[in-house]
Amino acid sequence: MTDFPLTPEHIDDRITSGIKNPPPDDWHIHLRDGEMLKTVVPYTSQIYGRAIVMPNLVPPVTSVDAAIAYRQRILDAVPAGQKFER
Repeated sequence: MTDFPLTPEHIDDRITSGIKNPPPDDWHIHLRDGEMLKTVVPYTSQIYGRAIVMPNLVPPVTSVDAAIAYRQRILDAVPAGQKFER
């Protein structure tokens, strides 16, 4: 026998109000580049905390330097105050 009531109506709000889920990940997103990237990233970063970005660009990302530059363009498009895997 327990002194703690285990029914849902007895759960203390002080316990449940501090529970937060981390933002989900988007495992397959096409952000494109340029104006499209600048349009899509703010919406994406409102919902998702991280993403696996498909860099289907013209010209294609074919080097580490190009990938680093693309990543920076993505991060530059994240609005201030939003967290998106930095």
